[in-house]
Amino acid sequence: MLKGMQGASASAALMLEPETLDTFLDNTSRPLKAVLITKKEEIPELWQELAELHTTLCSFGMVRHVHESILQNFSVRVETLPRILLIGSRSAPPFVYEGPLKLENISTFINDAVQGGSACVELRKQLEGSKGETVTLRRELAESKRAMQVQKDQAELARREQVGALESTVKSLQSQLKAACAGAGNEMQRVRTDADARVRAAEAMAEELSAELVRERQATQDKILAAVIRKEQQLQVDREKLQQASWNDEVIEGELVAAEKAARACERAVGKAASAVHVTLVRSARENERTHAALREFIDDIAPSQVHRIYPAASSRLAFCVYLCVFACLNIVSPSVYIYTCIRYITR
Repeated sequence: MLKGMQGASASAALMLEPETLDTFLDNTSRPLKAVLITKKEEIPELWQELAELHTTLCSFGMVRHVHESILQNFSVRVETLPRILLIGSRSAPPFVYEGPLKLENISTFINDAVQGGSACVELRKQLEGSKGETVTLRRELAESKRAMQVQKDQAELARREQVGALESTVKSLQSQLKAACAGAGNEMQRVRTDADARVRAAEAMAEELSAELVRERQATQDKILAAVIRKEQQLQVDREKLQQASWNDEVIEGELVAAEKAARACERAVGKAASAVHVTLVRSARENERTHAALREFIDDIAPSQVHRIYPAASSRLAFCVYLCVFACLNIVSPSVYIYTCIRYITR
């Protein structure tokens, strides 16, 4: 049933049932299987677009939440839907997508799983986590800045209230001094001096509070900036690791291709060498057979008469052995042929 549906629409996502799930997962036409588990009744348009975009890399299927056996098989709860699973092998656990449901993010997740497997997917998760931490730190920095501004405004308001209270006190004292009339000049001078001292103390306190707030704000900014720099460095290290992993995959693939080519070349060379050796051995064997046949014919038919003619006073058998020994010394016949022939004629 599933193969027929794939034949009708090779790039479309499929609606999976418990009866067709095993056939879908066992299909080896594409290296990966992407399964969307959702509460929707129809296949979403986003899932169809992903199926058309990655038709050569991945097979796409959709499972509704009503199929509890499939949800239990993938350890998925209804409360967590929708859920996207990427399955490479029945024996390995699936990759779970946890990012935003956007075409670009899901496409990146699929490409990472195809190119680098679980290591690449894990690095991508760490990269996204680092980005999230960076955004959180920047948000905390902005909140800290706002909190510091509020503290500064409150401190400024308190200082103004203190200055206003002091000014009110001074005015009150001035009124009292005016009401004290003449004769109290010394007391009036003392009160004025006391009031000026209070005003100066209040101003000094306000300046100290302002300086302390500035120091605290600078220290907080330095800490947040250091944390952001550390996270950016970690993010850069993660990017370099991801690039190194991709480069290593390319190098290994090239080495495998070169090794296969070298193996095929060695097989061809060994075959050619074996064929040449076999041909040489066959030719040598045939040549030896012809040489032995010629020597046996010479020994049996011609050599006895020639030896008797050359050595009439000696025994024909002894003369023949001497004559054959000369042939053996001149490498015309082999020592084994010489010994065999001598024994044959002496014992005849």
